[in-house]
Amino acid sequence: MLAPLHGVLLATPASLAGKALFLAHVGLFLLWQPLVSAERELSWRESATGLLMAGVVGWFLNWWLLAFWLAGLLALFGGRQLVARQTDWFRSLLLFYLLGTLLLWVGPHMAHEQPGNGVASIPLYLLPCLVLLGGLLHGKRQQLLHERALDFVYSLLLFLLLTFILLGSIAYSLAWQTSYFSALMQTVLIAGTAILALSWLWRPHAGFHGISLLFSSYLLSLGSPFEAWISNLASLARRESDAESFLKLACHELNQLDWVIGARWASDTQQGMIGRETGHSADFCFPPLNLTLFSHGNLSPTLLLHGKLLTQVLSEYYLAKRREQTLRANAYTQAIHETGARLTHDIKNLLQILKTLCSVTAAEQSDDPQALAELVRRQLPQITQRLEDTLHKLKSPAETTVELAPANLWFAQLQHRYQHQKIDFSISKMRDADSVPTATFDCIADNLLQNALDKRNREPGIAIRLSLFWRNGICLEICDTGSAIRDEIAGTVLSSPVPSDNGLGVGLYQARQLAQQQGYRLEMQENRNGSVRFGIIQNPV
Repeated sequence: MLAPLHGVLLATPASLAGKALFLAHVGLFLLWQPLVSAERELSWRESATGLLMAGVVGWFLNWWLLAFWLAGLLALFGGRQLVARQTDWFRSLLLFYLLGTLLLWVGPHMAHEQPGNGVASIPLYLLPCLVLLGGLLHGKRQQLLHERALDFVYSLLLFLLLTFILLGSIAYSLAWQTSYFSALMQTVLIAGTAILALSWLWRPHAGFHGISLLFSSYLLSLGSPFEAWISNLASLARRESDAESFLKLACHELNQLDWVIGARWASDTQQGMIGRETGHSADFCFPPLNLTLFSHGNLSPTLLLHGKLLTQVLSEYYLAKRREQTLRANAYTQAIHETGARLTHDIKNLLQILKTLCSVTAAEQSDDPQALAELVRRQLPQITQRLEDTLHKLKSPAETTVELAPANLWFAQLQHRYQHQKIDFSISKMRDADSVPTATFDCIADNLLQNALDKRNREPGIAIRLSLFWRNGICLEICDTGSAIRDEIAGTVLSSPVPSDNGLGVGLYQARQLAQQQGYRLEMQENRNGSVRFGIIQNPV
């Protein structure tokens, strides 16, 4: 690309050969150019416009047009080099070539001066040879990672600086009637001093906030409409719980953006339109949301970036709302499951008591009918009352009341229910005023005792002990001398459902939740072969 450009310098821009070489240079520039994405297909209108502009510039080409073209190339090269993470010495060499050509060869011709042979040899022979040698030694250059194609701000600042130096040198030489090279040195000195002073004023020091603060405030003010839309979107997300209503209202908030004339959105559940359609639109897709924005004219790259960003933010909020709805539905289903599992365990425990009562009835039917009748007379009202409580929970789970009973009386009733199961009951240090929530203690004690009795069926001969005592509060302990609970189950048996061969696997999990609701905590106090102990401990007030 640079070879035909150097031919233009040697043949002069006004000559026919110079114009032809410049067109060849422009064609090679279009192959390299970093302005338009390589994947984009140019329309016939854009292609014709570009060729027409190149033809007009080539026809009227002179030193002034060539100078501005070189300044543009320098801005493109330099803008990329200033923001590059790695220093590329070959690119730096190209910058020196373009800069030397512009200031040492094109500039004097603009000022109608002929550079001396010593000065002219630098841009015409020395710098091209260095570039050629550097290209041969550099070989095939690999594309740098995270490389920017074009940095507009740096390129613009560099273009303005070069234009100031070039035009300032010519103006200085004409105003003071000095040679171009002398004026060039003076202009470079003035530009360097100005840049040094600006860098000193840019940073805050000695109570001065610096120009950078004013510049940052200006940049922040440019995005105020977008920031206002983001703020309104966050407020809307806090107010609206339904995902579809949120999406509809959020799309209507797009009207506050000045460049948006209309918007059409579509998801897998709904679609809608606000404003009006125009001939200029941009489509953005972040599943499950598709958004089309309409404007007065073609959207600039900055507005396309804003549109992409706001669509992505809106899509993420919409997905979050849908996940929130799913979580609410799952929580509702889980609450129904836990309520059903708790009531199922209550009924299971009552069924176990009925089975025990039936076995006792069959065993004592011929021995002592009066004692059997007395046992049934005491047990059936309790079973009936617990069934009524279970049905009441099923009908009105939110209206369940806590019934308290003296701890001594509750313990005596529990001991009477299990008097034929060979369980060692003990009570100590209990006052008459001490009371326990009967439904909670019945459920927890029945679960733990039934688990221990099931273990006894698998491991005959183990002892089961239940103790009620006072230790900074009411405490109930249930211990058996069987084998320890497996380690993979022991860590989660009280905190989550576990696999069970003879139940639902949620008995102790539900028991722990019941205990927490009533101000108690259920703990596994010991787990080893010969001693597995659970305890219900009252939390300190």
